[in-house]
Amino acid sequence: MNSLKIGIHKSIEEAPKYNHPEYKSAELVSAEIVHGGTVNGRATVDLVFVDNNWQKYVTMVTARILDMLVKATGVQKNQDH
Repeated sequence: MNSLKIGIHKSIEEAPKYNHPEYKSAELVSAEIVHGGTVNGRATVDLVFVDNNWQKYVTMVTARILDMLVKATGVQKNQDH
């Protein structure tokens, strides 16, 4: 993947609607941090989801992408939520 679209919305009313059947919900059940997870040795986070039918899904996110997303929220490190 060479790019990632990031949408920033001021309210839930402005945010996209993820309606069934186009979107199905799944519960995030674990996050596995893998040091050296990329070909060039950078860290990744593997997010494991399970849907209502117990089907498992996984997506790998690089630490760099996670860092960009956190910065976009405006939350600072060591700040309570």
